Order: sequence, then C-alpha cells, then structure tokens
Amino acid sequence: MGTIKQYSDLRDYIKDAQELIDQNPMLYHFLTETINRVLDKKVKVHKLFRIERDANIIMVLFTTEVCLVYENSFDESLIQLLSDELEFSKFKRYQFAGTKATVDALFKMNDAEYEMQKHRIIYKCEKVSENFITAPGRMEMADIGRLDELIPLSEGFTEEYYGKEDNDGDAATRVITGIQAD
Repeated sequence: MGTIKQYSDLRDYIKDAQELIDQNPMLYHFLTETINRVLDKKVKVHKLFRIERDANIIMVLFTTEVCLVYENSFDESLIQLLSDELEFSKFKRYQFAGTKATVDALFKMNDAEYEMQKHRIIYKCEKVSENFITAPGRMEMADIGRLDELIPLSEGFTEEYYGKEDNDGDAATRVITGIQAD
C-alpha cells in the first residue's frame, strides 16, 4: 500500500513536482502550465497531494478547472488509494488530464463514462545509433516575410494534430500573432 502526503503550501508541492517535471519536461508540460496559472491566480487549488510506494510517485493537482494526475511509473496498486483520496465518486462533469495509464485505470476502477478530447504521445529517445548524422543548419525565429512558407506548415500541423483541415484562415492569424508576440 502507498502513503499519502498532503500539501498545505503550494511551494512544497512545486518543489516535489519539480523532481518529476525535470525527468521529462515535455511529458509534464501541462502540469507546469497549470502550476503557473495557479501562481498567477488564474485558477484556485482544491487539493494538492502525492501518493508514493517505493519509487513510484503520483502527483495530484486538483484545481477549479481540471484535476491533474501525473506519475513517474504506473503502479496499479496505488489506483484505489488515488480514487479514495480524490473522492472520485463525487465527480460529475469534470476534466482530468495527466498520465494516460493512471487516468485510464482510475476511470476503469470507477466505471466512469468519459470522452477523450486529446491524447498526446510523447516519445523519448534514449540513444541514437553511432552513425547518426545531425542536420546542419541553425534554428531561427519566424519572420513575417516568410508567411507563404509558414502558413502551409501551420495548416499541416492543424490537420495532423487535430484531424481537421484549417480552411477558415485561422492559420494566417495564428502565424502572424505568433510572430508579433515574439
């Protein structure tokens, strides 16, 4: 069985969450983003806690907008404890995000009906082959003079990522806004 650590101070939660985030910043991007929204007082926190068993950790950030459930290594034995601590049976029409295996197991345990809005797959390359050749060149920020190249890239991304064509002209607006914001 795991142990639960409650947080009354957001700074303590952030310190512990940072250990998880540092392992894979892309995977825990939404957690970082939500922590920043809490710090900016854009959302309020309902509950902060951590569940751990041996080296397995689940970090929970439950806000007015979303319940984030992230782990470093899936552990089926911690799901009941997670469900109990969240008082999952009280949830109605709420958004969850986090590590897919843990969120899926939580929903399955509670026979929850849900609709997945978006699932991101993030790959981590541990090592490349010895004959791997890096691409020559350099990265640079987008330039307004290259809209004819950037707009099709944005449209292609929208179609690939969201599964829909971008025929309403939003791509140009997004690209221009992105360049101006830089």
